[in-house]
Amino acid sequence: MMPDIPSRPQAPPSEEQRLQALNDLWVLDSEAAPLFDELAQAASLVCGMPVALISLLDDRREWIKAKVGLDGVDL
Repeated sequence: MMPDIPSRPQAPPSEEQRLQALNDLWVLDSEAAPLFDELAQAASLVCGMPVALISLLDDRREWIKAKVGLDGVDL
């Protein structure tokens, strides 16, 4: 018999703290920042991957703050 699968994954115990920290940074609705672009570029180089993204998630939205290797793609 298979166990019941919840309709929505449970948030980890620290989810409320994570969301508060994210809101405290004031970056969710902000303009693009060169630091995020530099971090995405570094991640691409370090990992040897042609694509890298920096994505931030709150409780209902996702922001792509930087992207590498997706020229011409509007996220």
